[in-house]
Amino acid sequence: MNHAEIQGERIAYREAGQGTPVLLIHSLGTSSEIWEPTIAQLADKFRVIAMDCRGHGGSTNRGGFSVEAIAEDAHALMTKLGAERFHYAGISMGGLYGIKGYALARERFLSLTLADSFAAPNPMGPARVAQTREILAQSSMLEFGKSYVADTLLPTTASSLHQRIAEIIGSMKAADYMQTLEAIMVADVTRHLPEIEIPTLIV
Repeated sequence: MNHAEIQGERIAYREAGQGTPVLLIHSLGTSSEIWEPTIAQLADKFRVIAMDCRGHGGSTNRGGFSVEAIAEDAHALMTKLGAERFHYAGISMGGLYGIKGYALARERFLSLTLADSFAAPNPMGPARVAQTREILAQSSMLEFGKSYVADTLLPTTASSLHQRIAEIIGSMKAADYMQTLEAIMVADVTRHLPEIEIPTLIV
């Protein structure tokens, strides 16, 4: 792992390969580690950079979590690394940051890939936030991670991957998880969708 001081935060990131930069952003509760197979596949053709969002993986969360803050962190990191233009891929909440990041500096994006993501608040968001807060008041983050993985990953997924993702989620602070969840459940980037004028893949 590498680290960079960005906007008052210590941001962790993985980097491999050479060529046109590709920025990867993970989903809620996980980290850049989930991109390792993708990094291995892309690194022979691209310079791949996978960032840990605030409060996730090896990154701090000193200044608070918001969709705009993460988009700004990503831009600042890519600037520090000398990657002025780049392709972007994000999973789930990572899609929000891609859309917001494009709105902040569209000239930097070569393409967008938005996987299993969303652009508007979920009507069930308040209920999910309340339920998660109640669960975390009674269980550890590791227990929560195991339950989340059991509900989310396919039964055919390797048990070692089930365990590792549960451990990644389990390593988060409950307060950081809740702050992130609360931020993304009310995020709305739909007004930016008509502005997108670059190749975009929605998975």
